[in-house]
Amino acid sequence: MQLPEEFAGGGIGGWIGAIAATIVGGGLMLRRWLSKDSVERAGDEARVEVIDMLTTQLAAANARADMFAKERNDAYREVADLREKVARLETRMEHMQARLEMINANPNP
Repeated sequence: MQLPEEFAGGGIGGWIGAIAATIVGGGLMLRRWLSKDSVERAGDEARVEVIDMLTTQLAAANARADMFAKERNDAYREVADLREKVARLETRMEHMQARLEMINANPNP
C-alpha cells in the first residue's frame, strides 16, 4: 500500500511516524471508549445505591406506619373501653339516683 508523499515523509521514518500516529490515535480512542464505560458503570452503581437507599427508607417508613397504626388501634380500643365504663357508671348513677329519690319520697323512720 502506498501512502501519499506528504504523509509518508519519504521512507522508513515516514512509515514509523504514520504507525506511531495510528497507535497514539488508537490509544486515545480506546481511552475515550473505556472512559465512557467507566462513567456508565459509575452511573449504574450510583443508581443501584440510590435504589438500595430508597428501599431501606421505604422499609423504615413502613415499620413506622405499622407502629402508628398499632398505636391508633390501641387508642381506639381504649376509648371504646372508657365509653363502656362511662355508660355503666351512668347506669349505676341513674339507679342510685332513683333509689335516693325513693328514699327521700318515703321518709319512714
